[in-house]
Amino acid sequence: MFNSIKLLDILTLTDKLQHMTFPIVRAVYSAPGKSYITCVDRRLSTKLFNVLDTVCDYFYCHEEVSSAHPTVSLFLTHMREVYGLHLIHERYLDSDVGDELARGINNALYAFLREFKSKAHRKCLKNLERVESRNQRSIATYVNSLFDQHAKLLVIRLDIGYHEDYYDQLTLDLVTEDRNCYLRRVQNKYPALLGYIWK
Repeated sequence: MFNSIKLLDILTLTDKLQHMTFPIVRAVYSAPGKSYITCVDRRLSTKLFNVLDTVCDYFYCHEEVSSAHPTVSLFLTHMREVYGLHLIHERYLDSDVGDELARGINNALYAFLREFKSKAHRKCLKNLERVESRNQRSIATYVNSLFDQHAKLLVIRLDIGYHEDYYDQLTLDLVTEDRNCYLRRVQNKYPALLGYIWK
């Protein structure tokens, strides 16, 4: 299973990309008839290539774009159109392939930024903020109702995850089953458990 937390790097990259001039990447000749892809701005290079690696990993594990955050979905949608994105670290690409890959990445980034600044995307971001706000209110109401019924409550925050070595073995069904099994065990072991918030 893919580590979706890495997709959040797209959000910080987007902030940096907004202040950049194009082209962002270019093909640099490494040997006669060969080239490799590099970032024009060295300060952006590591972040950009890490995000592009994450995109490649994402599409290795997923066929469809699916993300709760509209900016992440938008970025993935545009990067999906870049042919040969998995070749970004190759040092000896054929010159034509390198030029085409650099052009494809630049075109995808340009289209992404153009759509990112659109009214439609801003509306999606506002909708996300409303949903987050509604969820926060719902959680607050739930917690307050528990405190209305009980004088004292022990609240425990527990962050659960899988070790990185197991990411490629995970499926949605397996993760869901593990969660359900965990919740059953907790409820059996702690009958005084009043409830939980799963985020």
